Amino acid sequence: MFKFDSAFAGLAWAADYAYNQEQEDEERLAKFYQAVCGTSYQLQMACGKLTYTYTLDSGEVVKVPVELSDVDTVVKVLERVRQDKEVDLKGAQIIVAGGYGVGSKENFKLIRELAEALGGEVGASRAAVDAGWISHDYQIGQTGVTVRPRLYICAGISGSIQHRAGMTESKKIIAINTDPNAPIFSCAHYAIVGDLNQVIPQMIKAFKAKA
Repeated sequence: MFKFDSAFAGLAWAADYAYNQEQEDEERLAKFYQAVCGTSYQLQMACGKLTYTYTLDSGEVVKVPVELSDVDTVVKVLERVRQDKEVDLKGAQIIVAGGYGVGSKENFKLIRELAEALGGEVGASRAAVDAGWISHDYQIGQTGVTVRPRLYICAGISGSIQHRAGMTESKKIIAINTDPNAPIFSCAHYAIVGDLNQVIPQMIKAFKAKA
């Protein structure tokens, strides 16, 4: 049995090394511990494996001042900003949704104008979101939000299964599409076959006139 100085990290490393490498040279191991001094330990070699007990000597806690510069900081938080969701589609009673058939991000202003005229919210299909025309917060369907408004108007949306799954429970559905065979018409209460660029402005004019 040997008594010598060591740090606990050094002890654990050496014990593992001695066991795995079948190191039974106590004198060599003792010299290693002396080199990584720190705390008083007692070690014992037995049956080709290293078993050990350790006893800490009384010591002194020393406070060491540490000063960090900007170079030592990997990440620096400049500001925390919490952004609320722009729309709550689940609670909306009127939704006007646009799809890839709207044509462009700029053309989505027609969808927004109609929604504003009706006092409703704007929605979108996955294709329009993937095109970067509108935020994912507005997406309706299996990979978006499921809605049940009193009135759902969709323009330029072909009507994929994943989109219909998120809006078929709407009380009234009005679909606008240039394709008379668009799947969206299968779940629509009212189907308008036409160009949304012509139909929507007429709808806005009519609603504003009644208002």
